[in-house]
Amino acid sequence: MRFKNRYILFEVMVGAATGGGAARQQRQQHQQMMMTKTKTLTLTKTTTLSRKVLWKLIKESIEENFGDFGCSKLLQTLSIKFYGDRSRLVILKVDRDLHHIAWAAISFITCVKTEPITIRSVAVSGHLAQCCKTASAFIRNQMAAKDCREEMQLALNFELKDLSATK
Repeated sequence: MRFKNRYILFEVMVGAATGGGAARQQRQQHQQMMMTKTKTLTLTKTTTLSRKVLWKLIKESIEENFGDFGCSKLLQTLSIKFYGDRSRLVILKVDRDLHHIAWAAISFITCVKTEPITIRSVAVSGHLAQCCKTASAFIRNQMAAKDCREEMQLALNFELKDLSATK
């Protein structure tokens, strides 16, 4: 019997403003509450988002929201298969039966230290190859929308090389 996995493709937007009014106040209160807890991330303001930082955020979100059950079940099979520095796309590998819990834990992440982040799920797939195709199409659409041809070509070459290496 083989292990069946799901691959969650999501985009991480750092410093993105989401919502207004009441939603912004709730986020600020949540951030202040998170800063007073002892289990907050100890990152400097100059720290950029990386694979290691993202892994730590996901792990802490699972611990906080799903406790020992979530940690014992998810952390066995959870891994970051791809992280693109330029596109901020992430492919997360997780057990098929528990992908809803991982998806929820990802969506609960709202900030790194005091910097707000927004995580937007792009796709969930059963195969890494299909997830990579979706990621490359997403990168093309994002760059085409910005209408920057040279940057599009450089980013595509760079990101697609990394994506093909993960297969």
